[in-house]
Amino acid sequence: MLQQQATTTAVPQPSAAVTPPAPAPAAPAAPAAPVEELQVLSEAKMREQLLKKQKELLELQQKKLELELLQTKARLEEQQKQLERQTGQLHGQPEHVQVVSCVQLL
Repeated sequence: MLQQQATTTAVPQPSAAVTPPAPAPAAPAAPAAPVEELQVLSEAKMREQLLKKQKELLELQQKKLELELLQTKARLEEQQKQLERQTGQLHGQPEHVQVVSCVQLL
């Protein structure tokens, strides 16, 4: 029999250390315009919140002034009553009694 010598050609086998190439980074799904749009919306929201807080502050300041006004009115009414009592007492005194201040001369 004829012996055939088998000649094999070596076929390079991939090694386990070889990793497939990483996929290319995905392109942004949307252009930069939506980012700017989000910033504008965020700024608008902050402005809205600021205006709301300023309105609350003005309302609180108004309430404070109203309370101060009521306190001032109450004090004035009390002073008015005291003055009326004092003048009523003076009018209620006999006519011949007068308050006279005396000054001594040296």
